[in-house]
Amino acid sequence: MSDAATAGSGQTTASGQAPRTSARIRLLRPETFTDDVTGTLAPAALLAYLGLATRADDAGFLVWRPAALTAAIMPYANPTRRQRDLERIVEDLVKVGLLRILDCGCAELPRLVRDLAIKGGNHSTSVRDWHLAHVPPDASEPVQTPTSESVSFSGSFSSSESDTGPLSGPGSGDGAGADWGRARGWTDERWLDELHRLGMPMDREVDRTWSAWLASLRRRHADQTIFEAITLVVGRGETRPPLVQDLVGVALERPLGSVA
Repeated sequence: MSDAATAGSGQTTASGQAPRTSARIRLLRPETFTDDVTGTLAPAALLAYLGLATRADDAGFLVWRPAALTAAIMPYANPTRRQRDLERIVEDLVKVGLLRILDCGCAELPRLVRDLAIKGGNHSTSVRDWHLAHVPPDASEPVQTPTSESVSFSGSFSSSESDTGPLSGPGSGDGAGADWGRARGWTDERWLDELHRLGMPMDREVDRTWSAWLASLRRRHADQTIFEAITLVVGRGETRPPLVQDLVGVALERPLGSVA
């Protein structure tokens, strides 16, 4: 089997046993078949992609155990054949950016939340949380993560006040990194979701990377305005957090369409 299909499988970590996840219901939208990525997949690859989505948590992460996954999503296929099929399919999905195999023993479906997740209801991010617990703090592998459920990073993510609620967090006397989600409007988990959707790195340094910076902006600008500026910068090809932050600062000082 190819390196892509087997990478990370069978690894153990200091974080203990990988979490068990149950199958999840996904939302199949008509755009799946007209999208220039999913719509151009071979039928077998698209079916496998949708099957993997049902085995991932609601942040798009799954424990990468190829034999168990193929047994779950191709139960009636010959075991030897389905393993061979997976090798080919994984290469196709990785090539078009629908699947990322991580060295730690996890995998990620970066577009799951955007394309296939059901809004509302109970959400589970158990594999994503486990991944963030065992990925090295200085890992260079960008780990992306959207979900509707809050996750605590260094104790700094917390519930938000409404748009008219009091300001708190960095810049309001609480010190850098404290309760930045309360600045205004969007919840912390929504910001985590939106940053993931844009492909921002989400490792154990996520709080240090984004908290104080977002809090300082949110004292002066609406969440949607900040998000539009980040979207503009990322849409032009920049995904390195320090440069994204610099360019967003420029974008917020003048009309968004004029940023070079």
